[in-house]
Amino acid sequence: MAALLDSLSVPIVQRIMSVRSESTGPYALQFRAYEHAKFVAVLRGRFDLQLERESRPTRLRRGDCYMLTNGRPYCVFNASVPETDATTLFST
Repeated sequence: MAALLDSLSVPIVQRIMSVRSESTGPYALQFRAYEHAKFVAVLRGRFDLQLERESRPTRLRRGDCYMLTNGRPYCVFNASVPETDATTLFST
């Protein structure tokens, strides 16, 4: 909990973007490096989160949430399929 409080006490929020994503079927989304915090809540289903340079993914299920702050690229997936670039997908 201390890490969360430390992360929230330092920055001043300059802008916010909210994205809702719903997926069915097999998928793997690759997210590039970033310069901001990412908050994610899993509302339904389950998927794996694989951070760059981590040996194993983390399984996430309905009710889980997480915050990413280190800027490393990562992938979210529910099957072993070719990765799709998330920036390209969400910009369309």
